[in-house]
Amino acid sequence: ARATLFQVRHPGSTPLPTGPASLRAGGQADPDRDAACGYESLGGLLVRVDAVENLLGTAHAQARQGQLHASASLARIIRCAPEALPGVLISLGFEKAGEVFRARDPRAKRKNPSG
Repeated sequence: ARATLFQVRHPGSTPLPTGPASLRAGGQADPDRDAACGYESLGGLLVRVDAVENLLGTAHAQARQGQLHASASLARIIRCAPEALPGVLISLGFEKAGEVFRARDPRAKRKNPSG
């Protein structure tokens, strides 16, 4: 109902995704198809883009405090099993550091794969 009200108020805008917050990805990955449907492929799941934004905000806030765990409360944001969350967090650019996750340092030097 909220998506319909938004569309009425903002004619011509891009429709908001209305499906489940996450689905198990199956078959061949197709980023264009997923994006057209309002999803992003992350760690074996298709996650609705608005849920990705919500998860990222919460995860970065927890990471800044050194408290980012693949917890049931984070998994509820995207409606997935807690066991699926580590793959999603890694796909979003976090790295596992012992029992917690942390945001990767964007300034860290990457090894050159060609040599």
